[in-house]
Amino acid sequence: MKPKDILQIAVEVARREPTHKGHMLMAAASMRSDGLVVCAYNVQVKSQRSPHGHAEYRLHSKLTPGSTVAVARVTRAGAWALAKPCKACETILRNFRVERVVYTISPGEFGTMLF
Repeated sequence: MKPKDILQIAVEVARREPTHKGHMLMAAASMRSDGLVVCAYNVQVKSQRSPHGHAEYRLHSKLTPGSTVAVARVTRAGAWALAKPCKACETILRNFRVERVVYTISPGEFGTMLF
């Protein structure tokens, strides 16, 4: 599966996110090195300064070394928005030996981080 295909899965998970009340929806998806696709979405936590509610943080325990992770932020209207992982989530993904992160930037545009 290509990274852009995994990103499309993350976009679809974000669009279906059931709990968020804001105008932005965010989710992460990954295809592990064994071929299993795993997903997570953002949740609210008491401390907004903590990455524990971030989709990519919630996804990390499901990953295997060499995974590709896709992170998507989508407006309620369905347009892509910037979803580059924060420094804390980037560190977690690097420590779990994720190979690549793709993330939405704007409608139809995405970026890639290689570790």
